[in-house]
Amino acid sequence: GRNNRGVITIRHRGGGHKRRYRVIDFGRKKHNLEAIVASIEYDPNLNARIALLHYSDGEKRYILHPNNLSVGDTVVSGSGISLQ
Repeated sequence: GRNNRGVITIRHRGGGHKRRYRVIDFGRKKHNLEAIVASIEYDPNLNARIALLHYSDGEKRYILHPNNLSVGDTVVSGSGISLQ
C-alpha cells in the first residue's frame, strides 16, 4: 500500500513490462477480399493469440487467432462464403 505521504511502501509493486497496443478488427469489415495470414503473435493486452492479415488491397489488420489457422492460409470474410 501507500503511507500517509502517498509513497508506495511495499516492495515489488508497480512497473511491469512495456506493452504495445494492437488494434483488433473484431467486426471483420472487409468483405469478399482475400487475405493471407502473415504471422501469428501473442497479444499481452488481450492475453490471447492474434493473427496478422495482409489483404489483397494492401491493408494489414489483426484478428483473433481461430483454431487450425496457420501462417500462409487464405482467409475471406463476408456473406455467401463457404466454410472450410
